[in-house]
Amino acid sequence: MRKRMLPLVLALLTLAGCGMGKSQGKDTEHPYEIYFVAENDESGAAVGGEFWHAQGKEPLIQELLARLLAGPETMELTSPFPKGLEVRSWELNDGKLDLDFSEAYEGLSGIDLTLANYCLALTLCQVEGVDSIHVTIEGEQNPLTTGENLRPEDVILLGTEGEPMEMTATLWFPRADGTGLGVEYRRLLLTEEDTLSAVVMEALIQGPSYDTMTPVLPAETELLGVIVEDGVCYVNLPADVLEALAQDEEQLRLTVYAIVNTMAGNVDTVRTVQLRADGQPAQLPNGLNQALKPDLSLEK
Repeated sequence: MRKRMLPLVLALLTLAGCGMGKSQGKDTEHPYEIYFVAENDESGAAVGGEFWHAQGKEPLIQELLARLLAGPETMELTSPFPKGLEVRSWELNDGKLDLDFSEAYEGLSGIDLTLANYCLALTLCQVEGVDSIHVTIEGEQNPLTTGENLRPEDVILLGTEGEPMEMTATLWFPRADGTGLGVEYRRLLLTEEDTLSAVVMEALIQGPSYDTMTPVLPAETELLGVIVEDGVCYVNLPADVLEALAQDEEQLRLTVYAIVNTMAGNVDTVRTVQLRADGQPAQLPNGLNQALKPDLSLEK
């Protein structure tokens, strides 16, 4: 059984959406990765994955859970889960996989709990239809967690010291047919000099990778600045760019919310987003100049 190591930084950062590759149903040909804790790895990896093929005898989620709790097959990996842990129940609804564990899971705390949660998210979100994981213990919320859903994008990957940090961002773009917004998942690299908000916004300006979606802004647009204060993300853009967009109100609305959804979805401290034009409050119609909350209903 092959294994793959993933260096890991445990950061208080939440990214929206699910950017990991998904696989269909009971696909017994596609290899899945079962994630465990990597100990004493020379690369400094905290998490490692073993490749495994589903047997197709049980629901895929049930097989993956059983494989996780059985522990790793390679000596370099160890299980983050306490002995005797049992899955009391699981249920998948609207992309959220609810897992209820026996009381043994309550014995995890600190870094051990974080690693166990990450191994769950990285392993189970490979299944098509599973976007996030929610864990309870004997039917109750774990008092050591905030109750938020676990997603693979909560894991921020980092190479050896001095290397860029890798993350998956969810970028929103207007659909080419004008019906709403679509999302694209993209791997981004951050250096010590970068800010997350600026890197995400620059990636959005670069435009989509697929012709089913259209750019949010002209590719040559200069980002004048991004500042996050008290939960508000101020995105400063050239006034002439915003004036040009205002010629089509519906397109402007989609453009603004593509920015809002992207920034609020990828930067944990952002609750609302407000556009500025050359450093001044943007003059936009229909309330689009206000600090706006994300609108996920625009995804089509």
